[in-house]
Amino acid sequence: DAPSHIANKEKALKTAQRKLSRMQKGSKRYQEQQKRIQKLHPRSACSRKDVLHKASTTRSKNHASVKLEDVSVSRMTQTKESDPPSKSKTAARRATFHRSLLNVGWGMCLHLLDDKLRVRGGKWILVRPAFTSPECPAQSAQPRVLLLRLHCGGQSEN
Repeated sequence: DAPSHIANKEKALKTAQRKLSRMQKGSKRYQEQQKRIQKLHPRSACSRKDVLHKASTTRSKNHASVKLEDVSVSRMTQTKESDPPSKSKTAARRATFHRSLLNVGWGMCLHLLDDKLRVRGGKWILVRPAFTSPECPAQSAQPRVLLLRLHCGGQSEN
C-alpha cells in the first residue's frame, strides 16, 4: 500500500480534475484550475520519489546483498484481449490494482537501489518470481515488503 501522504495527494488531484471537468472550457476559472492541477502533479511525483529514496537507502544501509523478485510490471498490468472493458466491480478493482502497481515505480526503485548499493560496496540479485510466496520461508511470521519484494536469502529459494 502507498503511504497515506501519497494517497492524500492522489485524492486531491482526483478531486481537482473532477472539479475541472465540470467547468466551462476556456473560462478564466477553468484556466486557474488547470494551473492548480499542474502544481499537484509534481508534488505527488516528489512524494513518490521520496518514499523510494527512503526505502532504497534503508535497504542499502542494512543489507550487503539484496535479492529482488524479477517482476514484469508490464505483464502484470496487461488486460486480456478477450475481456471487453466493462463497468463491473472486478474491472474497477483490477484497474485500481494496476494503477497501484504502476505508482510504485519499480524501475526507479531498482535504479536507486543499484546506485546506493554500488556506493556502499553491496550487490543486488534478481530472483525468479516463480514458486515464491508472500511470506519469507526463513522468517515465517514476517511477510515480505511489497515495495521491493525482498528475499532474505532463505535456503528454500534459488
